[in-house]
Amino acid sequence: MFHENYSMGSVTISEAIKAVSNGQGLIFPLVVLERKVRSQEMALVYGFFFRDDDGRIFDLTTVRTGFLKTMTDANGAMNLLQEIYPDAKSFTLPALVEKNVVRRRELDNIQIFEPNFS
Repeated sequence: MFHENYSMGSVTISEAIKAVSNGQGLIFPLVVLERKVRSQEMALVYGFFFRDDDGRIFDLTTVRTGFLKTMTDANGAMNLLQEIYPDAKSFTLPALVEKNVVRRRELDNIQIFEPNFS
């Protein structure tokens, strides 16, 4: 099954976590419309992305499926961010609503919420 990227390409979650732990890049969530894994229904979910130090954005994919890493709710998204950024004090997520949906290949001028370390 083919998965069309939102961005210019993709990076596996393990590659992105390694880069972030070396102080390179940023992992962040955006609201996307994707199929839920179990039900296959289209739903608003948090899709995860990686921005490298040059400002390029990539889809964050799972090693097992090669599909976009997603979480269906804020709790799951926050838990993943806390695993990636254990020293962060807080995170801000975009609201999981239709007006925040990011479309494929339309990642210009998006609002990125970075972890708060202070």
